[in-house]
Amino acid sequence: MPQKWVWYTRIDDTIIVGAMPFKSMIEDLKGENVGGIVCCVEEFEWRYGSSLYDVMTPKDWAAENIRFHHIPIEDFTGYLPTMDLSGQIERPKVHKAINFIDEVAGEGKSVYIHCKAGRTRSVTIAASYLMHKYDYFPNVAWELVKKLRPQARIYSPQWRMLNEYRRYLDAEKSGRLERFDVLKSESSSLD
Repeated sequence: MPQKWVWYTRIDDTIIVGAMPFKSMIEDLKGENVGGIVCCVEEFEWRYGSSLYDVMTPKDWAAENIRFHHIPIEDFTGYLPTMDLSGQIERPKVHKAINFIDEVAGEGKSVYIHCKAGRTRSVTIAASYLMHKYDYFPNVAWELVKKLRPQARIYSPQWRMLNEYRRYLDAEKSGRLERFDVLKSESSSLD
């Protein structure tokens, strides 16, 4: 365990990873040039937290002119649905979050990626972003995040998510993305 538990950590010039932000943190986050939020908690977590702990909600972010992207990931399981309601594979939700980060970075702003404790879900998205931005392998991206944020932890579901995203990036880079989507659709129909 880390010697000192920090609420948030800057990972690179674009992303900051942390725990669920409180309203009292808004000036600190503005000082970090935050222009976007990637929220990795399920909706009930921020709804419940906003009434008990004064955490920021999408409405609060909008009032501060800070963009908000929600990618709900189940705590502990790392479950992230990748199918739309008709059962068709859609562009992976992780990549949508990464595109959001790129858009905000293109405006010269940083992005605060958070889950409840800033240990697992948010660091998984941060590692995914590093894989996208620097073409890192999952283990390299994870080691960088872990070095900067020692309290970070990932487990089998998060490793699966990172490896799946690496395969997606490789398929996209090689022009095999359509084939990748067909294979994913076929394998999910076997379940």
